[in-house]
Formats: sequence, structure tokens, C-alpha cells
Amino acid sequence: MFITLFFLILGNNLDPELFFVLNLIGFLVLVELTTPFHFKPEWKNRLKWVVLVGVIGFSIIIIKKIMLIIG
Repeated sequence: MFITLFFLILGNNLDPELFFVLNLIGFLVLVELTTPFHFKPEWKNRLKWVVLVGVIGFSIIIIKKIMLIIG
């Protein structure tokens, strides 16, 4: 999160929506890289709700951007 925030500030592009999307992508990549392949740990079952909230937030951002372009 801090690395994302640092580069957004460095590029003078501090946008909360972009920050959310980049952190969501980083979180999803981190979850996939830390999950073992041979079995499904219990903590990954609980993470599906966090991922679901992130995907819903991402969908809301996309819908807002589409409505901004159309309208």
C-alpha cells in the first residue's frame, strides 16, 4: 500500500479510485502467490468475502467511469 501511495504521489496522480484498484490488484496477486497448491487453507475461505467486497467496489468504480463517459 505504501509503495503504491509513494508512486502515485511521485507521479502527481493521487486518485483514490486508482489507489483502490492498484491495491486490490496487489492484494489479489499476493493472495494467489501465498496460497499453497496442494491444499486449500482455512484462511483462504475467509478471504473470499474480502475479495468479493473488493470486486464489488471495483465494479462500482467501473460503472461510474462508464456513466461519466456516456453522460
